Amino acid sequence: MPNDVTLNAMSGGVKAASEDDGTRHHQLVKVEWGAAGTQTMASATNPLPVSSYGVLLTSASQAIAAAGTGTCGPVTLTQGNNVTVIVKNTVAASAWAGAPVLVFEQGDDGVQWSPLVMQRNDTGQALSTWTLGAGAANSELMFDAAVEGASQVRVRCTTGPTTNGLTIVIQPGGAPFSPVVTTIPNGCSAATGSGPASITSAVTDTLILAANGARQGASIYNDSTATLYLSYGTNAASTTAFSVKMTSAGYAEVPFGYKGQIRGIWSAANGAARVTEFI
Repeated sequence: MPNDVTLNAMSGGVKAASEDDGTRHHQLVKVEWGAAGTQTMASATNPLPVSSYGVLLTSASQAIAAAGTGTCGPVTLTQGNNVTVIVKNTVAASAWAGAPVLVFEQGDDGVQWSPLVMQRNDTGQALSTWTLGAGAANSELMFDAAVEGASQVRVRCTTGPTTNGLTIVIQPGGAPFSPVVTTIPNGCSAATGSGPASITSAVTDTLILAANGARQGASIYNDSTATLYLSYGTNAASTTAFSVKMTSAGYAEVPFGYKGQIRGIWSAANGAARVTEFI
């Protein structure tokens, strides 16, 4: 049968476009769009007004000058999304120096914020606060995270590079979500250095273990007759504000995945803490 059919042929009807596949005719139609009472023919100059489902693909960028601070974002997402943060040299060939600190956060009202754990692509580690090392010319760092239940993401640079500058870019992804997977080595190496470190006891706030993004675990032994009070985080340790209370000969293992500072104070100054860190 030939293509096209005649509608109401007995009354001299009009032809309708169709394609004959040998068994039946299939009507050919053109796509239109518009509000009630209007018709706009879809074409290259008048495409269908569509958008990606589940995400607003709007990125943000913020340059951080040497010794400066700043905030990138917030970027608004639809609920349930994934996001990538790119950190690169403001001038590609001019690497930054120092140890910039980035704080990743999520929220829903632009006022109150909570930590957002981001996975660093080159190491597989996941943190919400990252202390970066020096940059490298013509290279960039990338971080990924799932954002489920929040609608906004921002990145704060609380400590800038000492020289040159870096640029932060927040780019929403197109997938409904993206899992964050932390790489867990098959067995840890020995303690850093030549063996366990000894931290001399003191009755004042003392740094027991510095933050380390490569840490996989750590242990602390109180080799003192006095009580040791540990504080996880940057807040000063005291005998009334602490995370762990260790009596003489007490032993503690750092919670798995914790990579921040550990501070301590003793009830009396004698002996030391024996600290072993695994990376």
